[in-house]
Amino acid sequence: MSTPLVTIVGPTASGKTSLSLALAKEFEGEIISADSRQVYKGLDLMSGKARPNERQGIPHYLIDELRPSETFSAAEFKNRATEYIAEIRNRGKLPFVVGGTGLYVTGLVYDYDFAATPADKHLRRTLETYSVEELQTKLETLPGRTLNAADRQNKYRLIRAIEKAHHQTEADKPKESPYDALQIGLYLPRTVLREKIAARVENRLAAGVIDEIENLYEHITSQTDAQHAVNQIRSFGLGSKLIWEYLNENLSYEEMKDRFIRAEYQYAKRQMTWFRRDASLYWLNAEHPLPEARKLVSERMLI
Repeated sequence: MSTPLVTIVGPTASGKTSLSLALAKEFEGEIISADSRQVYKGLDLMSGKARPNERQGIPHYLIDELRPSETFSAAEFKNRATEYIAEIRNRGKLPFVVGGTGLYVTGLVYDYDFAATPADKHLRRTLETYSVEELQTKLETLPGRTLNAADRQNKYRLIRAIEKAHHQTEADKPKESPYDALQIGLYLPRTVLREKIAARVENRLAAGVIDEIENLYEHITSQTDAQHAVNQIRSFGLGSKLIWEYLNENLSYEEMKDRFIRAEYQYAKRQMTWFRRDASLYWLNAEHPLPEARKLVSERMLI
């Protein structure tokens, strides 16, 4: 018998966290974060994670589990999430996998074999003409791909990471899922999404996300060295990279903020492109998703 599982996905700022909390509270669920940044300690505002006092007593996993100097991959996510799902089911609870890192969710639900990614000679020849900085930028546009600071300076490691992401994005055909998965996707009209993203960036800046990035730099530097810290900060995404440029006076505050908003919106569009490939998702308007989501969970999970 397949393991029951609920996934809640969608673009940044679509309300995945609030919906997951409401459903997990009602249906005795526990939540596994499928976000490539929420797994890191100290990356709170930038990743939009629910803080302990916001979690309503609901157990959460893959939040604050790694030091900011460590690396994490889609394969590691799949392994850890699989273990957590088994533990949650053994307690008689319903697992919810919630997040916007598409490769994490799809790889888990459809049992991707990440270790089996073949080399792509044509793609590799093209990538070998890129500089390290160009490869870093390309990697940042791919879902679920992070490298540690040292690997981000290693051209071969960068090429291999892009190669793996390209293979999963373009070549893999989803296998039959080992789960009885109810997959819920949240969407918003583009104008509404753009407004929500802009407000979210403004709120994060007001709440102290610049200080958060500066503190992370100091923390990582104290454990390793300054260059490692800079590389790791940049690996946390374009928002972190832009804040670092602002801190180093390479961007004005307004330039940083405007580019931050644009980067988040472009990322949201890539997220939607990824998730729309999966015809099994039930798409709900993110402005009022709870009534329909509640009905879907109740009927599909036979609760």
